[in-house]
Amino acid sequence: MRKFWKSNSLRKYWKSQPIRLLGYWGLGWISSLSTFFLSLLVGAYFDLQFHSGTGKSLILEKFGLQFSNLYQLFLVMAVLLIGKITFQYLERIATNHIADQFVANLHFRLFKKQMNWTPDFFSERQFSRYLLKFSGDLSPIRNLFVNGIHRGARDLLFISTGICLLLWISPYWTIWVLGTVALFIPIFYWIDSRQIRIIPEKRNLKNNLFQFVTNSFLNHREIHSQLKIQKTVRRFTQKNKALLALNLTYHRWESLRHALGNGISPLLIFFILVLISIHWNQESSGTLLAYFLVLNSLGAPLRNLLKSPEIIEKGMISLRKIEQTLKTKPNPTLSESKSKRQEPTLSIQAGLQ
Repeated sequence: MRKFWKSNSLRKYWKSQPIRLLGYWGLGWISSLSTFFLSLLVGAYFDLQFHSGTGKSLILEKFGLQFSNLYQLFLVMAVLLIGKITFQYLERIATNHIADQFVANLHFRLFKKQMNWTPDFFSERQFSRYLLKFSGDLSPIRNLFVNGIHRGARDLLFISTGICLLLWISPYWTIWVLGTVALFIPIFYWIDSRQIRIIPEKRNLKNNLFQFVTNSFLNHREIHSQLKIQKTVRRFTQKNKALLALNLTYHRWESLRHALGNGISPLLIFFILVLISIHWNQESSGTLLAYFLVLNSLGAPLRNLLKSPEIIEKGMISLRKIEQTLKTKPNPTLSESKSKRQEPTLSIQAGLQ
């Protein structure tokens, strides 16, 4: 995350169309708000039809929406449904367009760069890494745009709107809620730092294992002829166990983050109930229920937002590797000296080492 804005590719792409990107975030924000208001309208239906008093009508009234009959309610709901579908479609189209366009541009630049390398310089590099650039490395970059930057920005806007609404309903309770959430921020930052520290090492071990398997399969005949099968299997087992141990450690931190993220919303509701029992500030039960409804709706966006730093970091690792490859220039002197030391015909095995 610290090196997010140091990426030349991202910085140039962002500067080329900032208004459009902000507009896409706005589409996602409106789509999220429409989902929230649809749930309020369902509650308003029960209030209007059965006089159940769900508390959702109270929130709508704060926005100046009061319904005297079901016809008005259904009309607003129909308009909101059409708007939600339209905005969500436009948001997904726009987000995927940004991600696919960025990845396609990287595809072109990377392929052109590697094809312009001299054969000697290309043979000096590890061939399996180039395969990864066109498969495993580009998938996290696309995820960086769709589920990292865009979804993170959309959820941040929605949470900010929700906090403003909570302050509008009850500033007193909201101050306590924000204070409680602030206590969790260092915990999640600590978990993120542990996970982000593991990600590069995990990626390197995975690439190393992939390279080892590629070399072993290409040299399958030689391994059999020299009776190195057991030795090769033992080396694979060692590399595989190291990767497994790191994966288990990573997912332990991920499980802790998932559990805490899912528990924040119920914990805040529990905290407010305890607070009200100790000190009641004369708010109505309808206001309390409306407050809980808004607070509960922020749970899923908050979990997604907490996941964004990890997704962005994974994408940035892949993007930095590709940018490093794009900056790589052949060293003519080194290539010529190595060509003189090698046989006239370069073997596949030599190219992989």
